[in-house]
Amino acid sequence: MYLVTTVLLGLMGLFFGDDSLSALGINGIEFFTHPWRLDGLDVTLPLLLITLIGTSGFLLLHSAYRIADPAVISPYEYSGLAAVMILAFAVCRDIPSALEATGMVLIVGAGIYLFHREQVQGQDTAAEATLR
Repeated sequence: MYLVTTVLLGLMGLFFGDDSLSALGINGIEFFTHPWRLDGLDVTLPLLLITLIGTSGFLLLHSAYRIADPAVISPYEYSGLAAVMILAFAVCRDIPSALEATGMVLIVGAGIYLFHREQVQGQDTAAEATLR
């Protein structure tokens, strides 16, 4: 998935990275079409840190799904939703709309319900389950 994304964004940068699409007046496309510069440590170090943390988190989550039942792991994955909301507010002062908040509540609520249902049915929890 990451390889395909890298290739597609690289091609997009080659064809549209000269800011030629800015004249179209499409809101939000400027981020993708402006030339990127990675010449300073103030840009490169945060990108490397994001890469390291994101890759580590993905590998740990992938390992957790291999070991335990997905119904047990998924509620913990939802903690990322809270972290993203806090970060979005801290960096961009972004507050979710009512529709976004409703969607988040439905997703998290469904995950918590599944976790509760698995517990009520007496199935093994992550600590009791064996490696598949």
